[in-house]
Amino acid sequence: MEEFQEDNEIYCLLVEHFQEFYHLSPLSSKIVSLMIFESNKDGYTFENLVEKLKTSKSSMSTNLNYLLKTNRIKYCTKPQDRKKYFHVTSLAETLNKIIRMIQSERMIMNRVQKYREHIDDKQCEVSAETVKIYMEHLETAEHNLTNTRDLIEKLNN
Repeated sequence: MEEFQEDNEIYCLLVEHFQEFYHLSPLSSKIVSLMIFESNKDGYTFENLVEKLKTSKSSMSTNLNYLLKTNRIKYCTKPQDRKKYFHVTSLAETLNKIIRMIQSERMIMNRVQKYREHIDDKQCEVSAETVKIYMEHLETAEHNLTNTRDLIEKLNN
């Protein structure tokens, strides 16, 4: 009984995490959390998910489509089987998304830095030195995430 409580608590923490930090709907958070928590290599069919999460087919369809569109999940099909088997996106793919976001932010902030060279820094809410520190942070974060992604990919191959 104690093990079930711990399992349920961890699952609930995952659901809350995805709602708060990834701004997913309650059902989308439950879908992703279930896939991470149970880590079913075979994946989940539409029917499995409807049954496990006790929700309507319409709600499930809407949330699965959103998760597919945002690359939070993916699906595969099996030969001689028309069903889709849904899986959570790999950690390496998730890290790639974060790396691309950081690269975009670095590019934009670099342009902001260059623009701000031509205006009076005293008029700006955020000092040039603060922006420089933030840019260094982004560079370090990108480097660390890239190394982590490479290690994960090496492990998986």
